[in-house]
Amino acid sequence: MEIELRHLKLVQAVGELGSVSKAAAALSTTQPAATRQLRRIEDSLGSPLFERSADGMTPTPVGEMVLARAQSVLAAVETLCADADQSAGAAPTVVTVGARTGPPLIAMAEYLDRALPATRVVPESETRMQVLVDMVSAGLLHAASCTEFVGWEVDLPANVERHAVSVEPVFVVMAPTHPLAHREEVELGDLTEDGWVVEPADMDREPEVLADACNRAGGRPRVEYTLQGSSALAFIRGGARVGLCAPSARFDGLVTRPLVGSPIQVRTLLILGPRSPLKSVAVRLAQAIGSRLDAEARTTPVYAGWLDRQRPLTSVS
Repeated sequence: MEIELRHLKLVQAVGELGSVSKAAAALSTTQPAATRQLRRIEDSLGSPLFERSADGMTPTPVGEMVLARAQSVLAAVETLCADADQSAGAAPTVVTVGARTGPPLIAMAEYLDRALPATRVVPESETRMQVLVDMVSAGLLHAASCTEFVGWEVDLPANVERHAVSVEPVFVVMAPTHPLAHREEVELGDLTEDGWVVEPADMDREPEVLADACNRAGGRPRVEYTLQGSSALAFIRGGARVGLCAPSARFDGLVTRPLVGSPIQVRTLLILGPRSPLKSVAVRLAQAIGSRLDAEARTTPVYAGWLDRQRPLTSVS
């Protein structure tokens, strides 16, 4: 059996609703028909996609993979249809936006819901900047928010339009038991002997940026692990390692501290693809992201305190 879009829609509905009967109702079919179709899909793929229990249906490891692929494919198809409508002169019925972190993604979705009330907004979360840029360049995302380190600007494809949103300092994250955690601000040079946990190399080149900043501070970072997300934080919680983080970041069981002199700064960008229907609202969309980042800053005590002690770096650069 060949997998069709209707099969992916069923898998997605079961994954989101946790029930075949609810998925059947959402797709305007019957429960027996949906059950038979799901079994045929699982037989075709050679593995169960869901574990069935009295509490509902939860994805198996294979099911998690299929769900992720299904969501990407269905979003891409919606984008394709929206682009076709736009080419025919119709207003876009669906727009897709992406971001590495939550606040910019929420800002874009909320602004577009107000600015384009007849258009459905499909958000995509992706931590890898290279993937975001490739999706925007290929037209799979109409717009995305990503970041670059100041002085280490990324080389975007020629067909990708960029708008600078804001520039912020980069903070350091450490365990509350770290010897320097009591300081209001930390000298980068005092951390060169610590074990560092850095994100994997991507377009923004974090490992190179850190090495350059430490070199200017008179040392060399001792990078112990290249990890991201919860795995990186788990090693930092041990107390002997540190990492870079966004100034508005908050982590359970960890503290963030500004670096004296802000030796590493990050610029938030809004990027759009060559046929994006959002180009006419790009400036206001960038402003919405900036406003959201400002609000996040003021509700993050460590960052708000840093802002109160000095003039902001700059709003846009």
